[in-house]
Amino acid sequence: MGSVLVGFIGTKNKIALTMKRFLIAILLCSIPYAFGCKSESWSAPEKKPEQELKISLGFKEDTHCGEEKGTIILVAEGGSGHYKFHSPQFGENHSGLFNDLPAGSHLFILSDEHGNSDSLEVLIENLDGVVIESYTAENPTIEEGGSIRIRVKGGEPPYVYKLDDGLLQTGKVFNNLNPGLFRITAIDSKGCEFSRTIKLKEKTSLASI
Repeated sequence: MGSVLVGFIGTKNKIALTMKRFLIAILLCSIPYAFGCKSESWSAPEKKPEQELKISLGFKEDTHCGEEKGTIILVAEGGSGHYKFHSPQFGENHSGLFNDLPAGSHLFILSDEHGNSDSLEVLIENLDGVVIESYTAENPTIEEGGSIRIRVKGGEPPYVYKLDDGLLQTGKVFNNLNPGLFRITAIDSKGCEFSRTIKLKEKTSLASI
């Protein structure tokens, strides 16, 4: 009887030891490629590609001529981390809300904590004055200067125009321009003004190819 009991206990201990070793093996092999337990079916989870950072206009309120009561709310999408909205004219914030804006074209830049950025030009219109609603630009080449032609609406004609701080002119076209940023201002007969910044880049000419 005693020998049978001893044999039973020994068998029970061997089963327990075998189960313990089996559980340890499962635990170790749950770590891919560790301890010689290579799993061909395991692969690291794919990292989702980061969505491109984009800035858009969520809300806009225009202003009256001579006043600075425009309001915009900018919206950020994509990117990662904390957003920052920046304007060369109106400072920066994290909310995307900008108040007390004058009529004109204003540049806003969105950036995230990883250095990604996107920009947006917002037009705050004169509700009762002239507005430069659109333009066409011909970039300059080495041989020939560029040009800008503007289109206006609203306000009281006749209009006059100026390039940066230059002389007033009645024509809507500015010629012989080098690469760079230009501030074009339209003024109606009541003195209401609207300015827009336009950038020209140097264009490769056919002769240089």
